[in-house]
Amino acid sequence: MFGSKLKIYEAIAATAYRNHPLDKDLAEPMAKKDDFGVLKAFAAHVLVNTQKREDRENLKILMSARLKEDQFHKTHFHVQDTLMISHLEDYFTQRAKEGAFKDINTRTIIYAFQAMVTNLGIYKNVMKKWSL
Repeated sequence: MFGSKLKIYEAIAATAYRNHPLDKDLAEPMAKKDDFGVLKAFAAHVLVNTQKREDRENLKILMSARLKEDQFHKTHFHVQDTLMISHLEDYFTQRAKEGAFKDINTRTIIYAFQAMVTNLGIYKNVMKKWSL
C-alpha cells in the first residue's frame, strides 16, 4: 500500500501535521496575549501527550528519528518542528515589539523552552524518573 517504511512515516507525518491539536491549544492564549498561557499550553500539550503509553510511542518514534537523522527526521524536524517553532517565535517576536519583553532572541528562547519541556516529558513520563 505505502511501498516502503519511509512512505509510511511520511504518511503518518502528513496526517499528524494537518490541524495539529497544539494549534488549537495555543489559539486562545495567543488571542488573549497571555504569554504565560501560551508557554503553559505548549508545555501541557507535550507533557499530557507523553503520559499515556500509546502517546509515548509517538515521542519514541520522533526521538529515534532524531538520532538516526533519517528522512522522517527531516520531515518532522525540518517541516513540522520548524513550523511550530516559527509560530511561537512569531508570537513572542510580536509581543517583544509591543513591549511585553525586552529585546530577546525569541528563536533561542523557544528552542530552549521546547527542549526543556521535551526532556521533562522523557524523564517524567517515558522513563518514569520524576514524579512531579
